[in-house]
Amino acid sequence: MGRFAIEILNMKPKTRSLTDKDLNRFERGVLKNIQKHGWHANGIPGEGSSPAWTYSVGLFANYGQPELIVFGLEIETMHEMIARYADLLQARKEYGDGVKIDGIIPGQSCVLREVHVPWREPLLRSTSWY
Repeated sequence: MGRFAIEILNMKPKTRSLTDKDLNRFERGVLKNIQKHGWHANGIPGEGSSPAWTYSVGLFANYGQPELIVFGLEIETMHEMIARYADLLQARKEYGDGVKIDGIIPGQSCVLREVHVPWREPLLRSTSWY
Protein backbone atom coordinates (compact mmCIF):
# COMPACT_ATOMS: atom_id res chain seq x y z
CA MET A 1 0.00 0.00 0.00
CA GLY A 2 2.99 2.34 0.36
CA ARG A 3 3.77 4.96 2.98
CA PHE A 4 1.10 7.27 4.23
CA ALA A 5 0.45 9.45 7.24
CA ILE A 6 -2.61 10.52 9.17
CA GLU A 7 -2.51 13.72 11.16
CA ILE A 8 -5.06 15.65 13.17
CA LEU A 9 -5.68 19.34 13.51
CA ASN A 10 -6.88 21.08 16.64
CA MET A 11 -7.93 24.62 15.90
CA LYS A 12 -10.91 26.87 16.53
CA PRO A 13 -12.75 27.18 13.22
CA LYS A 14 -14.12 30.40 11.82
CA THR A 15 -17.81 30.31 11.28
CA ARG A 16 -18.91 30.61 7.66
CA SER A 17 -22.47 30.40 6.40
CA LEU A 18 -24.31 30.00 3.13
CA THR A 19 -25.71 33.46 3.77
CA ASP A 20 -22.22 35.02 3.48
CA LYS A 21 -22.19 37.31 0.44
CA ASP A 22 -18.56 36.73 -0.61
CA LEU A 23 -18.77 32.97 -1.33
CA ASN A 24 -17.63 31.47 -4.60
CA ARG A 25 -19.08 28.28 -6.12
CA PHE A 26 -16.50 26.00 -4.48
CA GLU A 27 -17.05 27.55 -1.05
CA ARG A 28 -20.83 27.15 -1.39
CA GLY A 29 -20.26 23.46 -2.20
CA VAL A 30 -18.12 23.02 0.92
CA LEU A 31 -20.77 24.64 3.10
CA LYS A 32 -23.58 22.61 1.51
CA ASN A 33 -21.68 19.37 2.21
CA ILE A 34 -21.08 20.43 5.81
CA GLN A 35 -24.75 21.32 6.19
CA LYS A 36 -25.90 18.02 4.66
CA HIS A 37 -23.31 15.57 6.07
CA GLY A 38 -21.70 17.42 8.98
CA TRP A 39 -18.34 17.56 7.16
CA HIS A 40 -16.61 17.99 3.81
CA ALA A 41 -13.48 16.29 2.45
CA ASN A 42 -11.14 18.17 0.15
CA GLY A 43 -8.76 16.05 -1.96
CA ILE A 44 -5.53 17.53 -3.32
CA PRO A 45 -3.75 15.54 -6.08
CA GLY A 46 -0.05 14.81 -5.67
CA GLU A 47 2.38 16.79 -7.77
CA GLY A 48 5.95 15.77 -8.58
CA SER A 49 7.49 14.32 -5.41
CA SER A 50 4.63 15.64 -3.23
CA PRO A 51 2.00 13.03 -2.31
CA ALA A 52 -1.73 13.53 -2.63
CA TRP A 53 -3.62 14.43 0.51
CA THR A 54 -7.21 14.76 1.66
CA TYR A 55 -8.48 16.67 4.66
CA SER A 56 -11.75 17.26 6.47
CA VAL A 57 -13.63 20.50 7.02
CA GLY A 58 -16.36 20.87 9.63
CA LEU A 59 -15.67 17.99 12.02
CA PHE A 60 -14.38 20.23 14.78
CA ALA A 61 -17.30 22.64 14.43
CA ASN A 62 -19.90 19.85 14.43
CA TYR A 63 -18.37 17.27 16.78
CA GLY A 64 -15.78 19.19 18.80
CA GLN A 65 -13.11 16.77 17.61
CA PRO A 66 -10.00 17.31 15.48
CA GLU A 67 -10.12 17.64 11.72
CA LEU A 68 -8.33 14.82 9.88
CA ILE A 69 -5.72 14.99 7.13
CA VAL A 70 -4.45 11.88 5.32
CA PHE A 71 -1.44 11.67 2.99
CA GLY A 72 -0.07 9.34 0.34
CA LEU A 73 -3.02 7.20 -0.81
CA GLU A 74 -5.58 7.44 -3.59
CA ILE A 75 -7.87 10.41 -2.99
CA GLU A 76 -10.95 8.16 -2.96
CA THR A 77 -9.35 5.92 -0.32
CA MET A 78 -8.44 8.90 1.84
CA HIS A 79 -11.99 10.26 1.48
CA GLU A 80 -13.35 6.90 2.70
CA MET A 81 -10.98 7.05 5.68
CA ILE A 82 -12.30 10.49 6.61
CA ALA A 83 -15.87 9.20 6.25
CA ARG A 84 -15.08 6.35 8.67
CA TYR A 85 -13.52 8.82 11.10
CA ALA A 86 -16.65 10.99 10.86
CA ASP A 87 -18.78 7.92 11.61
CA LEU A 88 -16.71 7.30 14.75
CA LEU A 89 -17.19 10.93 15.79
CA GLN A 90 -20.94 10.68 15.22
CA ALA A 91 -20.88 7.68 17.59
CA ARG A 92 -19.48 10.10 20.19
CA LYS A 93 -15.91 8.81 20.15
CA GLU A 94 -13.26 11.31 21.25
CA TYR A 95 -9.74 11.54 19.91
CA GLY A 96 -6.59 13.60 20.28
CA ASP A 97 -2.89 13.65 19.58
CA GLY A 98 -1.26 10.25 20.07
CA VAL A 99 -4.51 8.32 20.38
CA LYS A 100 -4.61 4.92 18.69
CA ILE A 101 -7.88 4.14 16.92
CA ASP A 102 -9.31 1.28 14.92
CA GLY A 103 -11.85 1.52 12.15
CA ILE A 104 -10.31 4.06 9.79
CA ILE A 105 -8.39 1.44 7.81
CA PRO A 106 -10.04 -1.99 7.90
CA GLY A 107 -7.91 -4.42 9.89
CA GLN A 108 -5.36 -1.77 10.90
CA SER A 109 -4.81 0.55 13.85
CA CYS A 110 -3.92 4.20 13.33
CA VAL A 111 -2.28 6.71 15.61
CA LEU A 112 -3.40 10.29 15.21
CA ARG A 113 -0.79 13.05 15.30
CA GLU A 114 -1.24 16.80 15.56
CA VAL A 115 -0.38 18.91 12.51
CA HIS A 116 2.46 21.30 13.32
CA VAL A 117 1.33 24.93 13.21
CA PRO A 118 3.47 26.06 10.21
CA TRP A 119 1.84 23.36 8.03
CA ARG A 120 -1.77 24.14 8.89
CA GLU A 121 -2.43 27.01 6.51
CA PRO A 122 -0.68 25.60 3.41
CA LEU A 123 -2.15 22.09 3.79
CA LEU A 124 -5.61 22.81 5.19
CA ARG A 125 -6.76 25.80 3.18
CA SER A 126 -10.52 25.23 3.35
CA THR A 127 -10.37 24.24 7.02
CA SER A 128 -8.56 27.49 7.79
CA TRP A 129 -11.08 29.44 5.67
CA TYR A 130 -14.05 27.77 7.37
